[in-house]
Amino acid sequence: MVGLLLLIIFSIPMYWAFIYGYLFPEESILWGRRWMYEDEPQLSDAAILLTKYSSLLGIIILSIVLIARGLIVLLHDCECVV
Repeated sequence: MVGLLLLIIFSIPMYWAFIYGYLFPEESILWGRRWMYEDEPQLSDAAILLTKYSSLLGIIILSIVLIARGLIVLLHDCECVV
């Protein structure tokens, strides 16, 4: 049960990063690197689309991991496993 709690606590920043990357792909691409450019860099549509797809995939995979781990803990605690 403690492992599931820690997994949920550590997944919150990951969800934040994935949601931020999906909603603001230009900002997430340039996060921490904006100082290297004098002017606003032009990002390609492919880079923006790749960032959005990878963020969405990360959200889906993280959700599957959390649901699977939660079911394992739930079934193990109630001793319903056949």
